[in-house]
Formats: sequence, C-alpha cells, structure tokens
Amino acid sequence: MCVHACARVVFSIFVVVLLGAHALPLGHTPCLGALYVCTSHTKKPRGSVFNQRAAVPPDAAGAAVPAPHSSCQATGEVPSCTERYGNFRDMKLPMMPRMTILPQAHLDNTFQTKWTFAEKSLPVESLGSPSRYAGCDFYYGPPQSLQKYPFQIRRTPHAIRFIRHENKNENCTEQLLSSQNTPKYGWISKGKAEKCVEARWIAVYGDSTSRILFSAFLDFLSGAIEVAGMPTHDFTYLKHNHIDNCWSWSHCYMAAFLPHIRTVLTFDFVTRVDSFPNMSTTFAKYRDRDRFHAFPQLRETPDLVLLNNGPWEYYGSRWEGDATYLKTMSAFLEQVAKDKVAPAIFIMGNTACPERERNCVASNVSCVHAMSNIDRLQKQITNENALLFERWHSSLRYIDSSALSSPLPAQYHCGGETGYHLPAMITDARLNHVLYAACGSIS
Repeated sequence: MCVHACARVVFSIFVVVLLGAHALPLGHTPCLGALYVCTSHTKKPRGSVFNQRAAVPPDAAGAAVPAPHSSCQATGEVPSCTERYGNFRDMKLPMMPRMTILPQAHLDNTFQTKWTFAEKSLPVESLGSPSRYAGCDFYYGPPQSLQKYPFQIRRTPHAIRFIRHENKNENCTEQLLSSQNTPKYGWISKGKAEKCVEARWIAVYGDSTSRILFSAFLDFLSGAIEVAGMPTHDFTYLKHNHIDNCWSWSHCYMAAFLPHIRTVLTFDFVTRVDSFPNMSTTFAKYRDRDRFHAFPQLRETPDLVLLNNGPWEYYGSRWEGDATYLKTMSAFLEQVAKDKVAPAIFIMGNTACPERERNCVASNVSCVHAMSNIDRLQKQITNENALLFERWHSSLRYIDSSALSSPLPAQYHCGGETGYHLPAMITDARLNHVLYAACGSIS
C-alpha cells in the first residue's frame, strides 16, 4: 500500500533510495533503507513529443499545473540499513562551509583533455574503470551491441552480481583521462569524491543527459545500483527509460540519501529553458518531511546544482535563435541568483556523437553543430553572469565537455541513436570534471 504522501505527488516519479556502501565484498548488496516510487503522467501528446512546446504548460509562477491523475505503487521489501546507521529521520545535515570552487580560467585550461591507453589497470574504485561495468559492450557501446545479453542484466546492469565477478573485463582496454595543461588532473578516486561531497546536497537539474549523470554519480558513491527503477549510465540507457519510467511525459524526479557519507543526491527532469520550473520551488519539495519521511532534515538549499540544457532547444526544429536563447537563459539565471538557490551552480557542457553525421532526431542540424552552438552561448552566458552570482554570494561555472568527444576515445561507439547521449566512459569523465571543479582543492 502506498503511503498517503505519495498520493499528492504530481508529474513525477519519486524515488527515495537510501544507499550506503564502502568497498563492498563480493556478494554483498548496498544498504537500501527505503524505496518509494510514485508516478503521474501527462497524457501523451499527439504526434511527436518534439513538436510539443510542453506536455502541460507551466502556471504564472513557473510551476507545473497539477495533473488530474496520479498513482503510487510500493516496490516491495528492501534490506534495511537502520541498524548500521540509525534512524535517518532523526538525522540532520550539519551546517557546512561553502565548497571551494576552482576559478573558471583554471577549469577552462584543465578541461582541454585527451585520452590515452592505460599501461596498467585502473583501481576498481576509480571513475573511468571498466570494472565498474557489466562488460566492455556496456562500457564502450554501441547500444545495439547489448541485445545479445539477457534481459535481467540489461534491467539492472549496475547490480553487484553483474559488475563484480572475476575476469569479466579481461580483454577490455582501459584509458586514462589527462589534461594538456594540468598534469595532476586524472581520474578521481571514490575516497576523494566522498571526502568532497560528505554531508552535502548535490542537485542535478536537466534532461536525459542529466538523468545519465545522476545515475553515474549515485552508482559511484554507493558502489552499485540494485534497483531496476533507477536510471542507468551505461549503454543500456537507450532502452532503460521504459523500465525506470523517467522521460519527457513522466516528469520524473528522484532523490537518494547515502548514509555512510550523509550525502543527498536529487534529480529533476526538465527540458526547454522557457518551460523550466522555478528552481527554488523545485528544490523546496525535498524538505517536505511528510513526503520524504525517511530523509534526514535538509538545509534550505543544495550545496551545488548541476544544470544541463541544450538538446531540447533543437528538438522539432524549434531553435528560436541565438538572441532568444541568450535572453531566456540569462533571465532564468538572474532569478536563480537573486533567489540564492545554491552557493554554486555548474552549467554542464553538452556532449554530441560525432559518428552521427546526419541531422539529429527531429532536428534540421547535426548533433555536433547544435551542441557546439549551445556551448558557445552558454560560455557567453556564464561569463556575463558570473559577477551577478558573486554579488549574491554564489559561484557560476561552465563545465566544458567538448574535448571528451573530439575525438572520441578509441573503441568507443555512440552511433545509432539520437546522438546527444554519451554514457559510460564519457559520462564518467563529465562527472570527473564536476568533482575536480568542486573538489580539486582537496588533497
């Protein structure tokens, strides 16, 4: 039976996953204290979704208009970890100093990266390690190569029983991520990441590329994802949204608490910037103690927001021009700064598959052309608004991901789908950029 709070959730898939795991021995599962999945769908629009301005229009305040139909289902029992960490509801995230965000100029220099083959295996607990994946095809792609694997693996590819058995990747090459200008830059270890985000609230706010990033972040910190209802970040992502039910009409949002480091991760699915809901209102729901009854008491704002926008501006050949985008995104960010939504906002640079030379789905330009233009504008927006955020005691940064796919790593194949999603290895690298920008000052 669903708890009463779930019945009030609209336009959402609400997942609360309490995960706690350090280096888990073979055969052990992450600590799952509670899991709730609530769904409410807007009616699928007629024709292509890419021809729709929005499935349901926002109201005057920028919040979504409630849908008339909602449903909630329990997912069954999951192992409890309250014995290990106590009652989560009694916890309170402590006050923390602001994260030490590295300067934009340093990040721009550092993220001129290159791929090289590793002479020895990467540590299993490191970002970029194929050992964290169910096999080479899951790590290098392309998506169609996974059809030969049993459905159960594709359903939960990040489960421990599929990622931690001997010699599964014995023929899987490993690659280093290095910077041409910052010699110390490389794959970040789990221990350093945990030290950086301990007792922090990290909010991911964006489209399907963000959904993949959220999954990678959660998997990296927790050690595994055993629940089919959570998104994936390998090459199963293309079909997995039919399982995790997180796509344009579901208006999904998710939240996870990792008790071993007292860290909260949240994800909100949004599309076009002109239909973005108010960010303060969006994040306020996570402090609802009735709805998130198994959560610790959160602070007023997240510590860091990862904002991703781009592909939906081009879907359906609806690009409205550079001037309109600059104006709309700048106005949104100005409100974010004035609302003091978070001490730090990272605009995540987009990715695009260079193997797909034809136009992207429902678009009249190639993926690479579209995202190159968006990234150029987002860099301009970041530069023009950085001082505004500083005046409101916040930091705005642009996380450039363009070098990660130009050229692609050897053996990586992303062709055969929309062309905006670069999961697994390249998503690991995008997450690595985030952690370096927020944690680079931590030894």
